[in-house]
Amino acid sequence: MITYESGIEQYILNRLSKQKDAIETKKKDFLILLPSLCNEDKKRHLATTLTKKVFVLYEEIWKNDPTLQSSIASLRYILEALIQTELLYKESDYFEKIYHSVLKHKINKTQTYLEKVKSDCLILEAYEKKEDIIKEKYKKGMDEHQINDLMQQEDQIYDDLDYELTISLDASEFNSLGVQKMMLEQNVIPSLEKGIEEMKKELDDLSKALAIDLEFNRKFQIRGQSTRVPKVLKDSRSWSKKASDAGLENEYQFVYGYTSSLLHCTSFSILTNLEIEKSEFVTIRSLANKYMARIFDRLYEFCNMPKNM
Repeated sequence: MITYESGIEQYILNRLSKQKDAIETKKKDFLILLPSLCNEDKKRHLATTLTKKVFVLYEEIWKNDPTLQSSIASLRYILEALIQTELLYKESDYFEKIYHSVLKHKINKTQTYLEKVKSDCLILEAYEKKEDIIKEKYKKGMDEHQINDLMQQEDQIYDDLDYELTISLDASEFNSLGVQKMMLEQNVIPSLEKGIEEMKKELDDLSKALAIDLEFNRKFQIRGQSTRVPKVLKDSRSWSKKASDAGLENEYQFVYGYTSSLLHCTSFSILTNLEIEKSEFVTIRSLANKYMARIFDRLYEFCNMPKNM
């Protein structure tokens, strides 16, 4: 990182702080003007949620005592938000691609969660068999020492279960293994499966609605065929390719190269001090300011709003 003499460094930090004040004003003005100047509900919703989420991370970078990893993770997200807004501005079909992909992401996320819960049930089943063996032993006559030994074995079952890498078994000791397994199989799993089917239907309904939309047909030339909607809206580009298409390839290479070795548990991140040095402080805040300013410019253009009022 570039280092500065203390006087110059303080001047830069003061300057960056003034930029931050201007960005906060721009955010406030944008959210106030958006409802009256953007007459498309979906665009307005996207612009609002993106602004609020990216600003939470921007404030993380500017808080009084940030860690290096929280700051660079926030910077990386803000860069990705800039890439998204650049593509929304440059590519006339990108807005539709984003909205159509939301349900697909939700379905995939829920499916992944469902598979993990099913895996938890298999683990629970194995521990339930161990507990059944102990319960059978309780039915036989035994002295106090043997009973205490079985109680210790039963306690050990729950201690071992706590060590398993699960997401849905934390209440097992309170509910008992059998009740917990029944709740997962009769309530949680069916609810997740139902949710997935409902989202798939919603996605299918969306495709059918788009297929009869005249403007959508004109733009994508699908001839009213709903089966073609997912194909024309599929975007399998990597972040690297998106950054390149957004004209931000060099920025992407720098930020991802700088952040990856710190965000992942590499030898470098393990042995690196997580306290931010002044030079890193300046660089991260400077880039965050630049990204945020561009994001708002692109959002104004995406929502067809005048920037100067």
